[in-house]
Formats: sequence, C-alpha cells, structure tokens
Amino acid sequence: GQDFSAGGPAFTYAEPGTIERVSPSRGPDLGGTRVTLFGEGFFAAANLSCSFGPLLTSPATLLASNIAVCTAPASPPGNVTVSLQGQGGAVLVSSVEEGGSHFMFESSVGLSHVHPATAPALGGTLVTLTAPGIVN
Repeated sequence: GQDFSAGGPAFTYAEPGTIERVSPSRGPDLGGTRVTLFGEGFFAAANLSCSFGPLLTSPATLLASNIAVCTAPASPPGNVTVSLQGQGGAVLVSSVEEGGSHFMFESSVGLSHVHPATAPALGGTLVTLTAPGIVN
C-alpha cells in the first residue's frame, strides 16, 4: 500500500473535556439567561451549541479553551444537564461527567390576582398581589 499521510490533511483526537461550573446555575423557564460554562478541554467546532437537556439547544461562543457562553432557551421547569455540541449534535463536552454542573429552569411567577383593582392616584392604598409560587 501507499502512505498518504505525508503532507495531507491532519486529524487530531481530542481528550474529552468537562464542564466544571455553569454560571448562573439557574434561570427562568422563559429562557433568555446568558450562561457561562467553565471547564477544560473545550475546542472550536462547526456549529458550536449548548444543549440544555436532551432536546433544547442554543448557539454557543467559545471564548477560551475553558470558557464558552450561550443563552438558555425556554424550557419546562427542572434540572437539566448541559453540554457543548458540534456539527451534527456530536457532544464535545458534557456536565454529566463526575464533578460537572447542571442548570435549573425555575418556574416563572405570574400574577393571578390584584386587590383592589383600582386606587386613588394619591397613593396610600394597601394592595394585595396573589401569584402562585410566591412564598411569604
């Protein structure tokens, strides 16, 4: 056979990286939280994205070999694993590994009742707001 390795394109195997910390580690279920991933072994890939759980992805920006940023998408409330993915959804770095971190989507609070509904413009009226999920 012939040796085609000299002068041709190179291929490098990368050691698996880890996500050690996600900051912030929680945000609203409506999405929009700018999330920074800290770890080691991050590398540039085509179509880099953050995956929040098994189905939700968001474009990612690699700032360094240990820092990437992305924006959390909208999600049902709950704790999810976070990973960096490359083209085709290949997982490059995951928080599932030992010592990794997760992201918690928290329920958004919606106002369900205001009493009284109107009050004098001068102020001084005690207003009661009722919303599910608010604790005194």
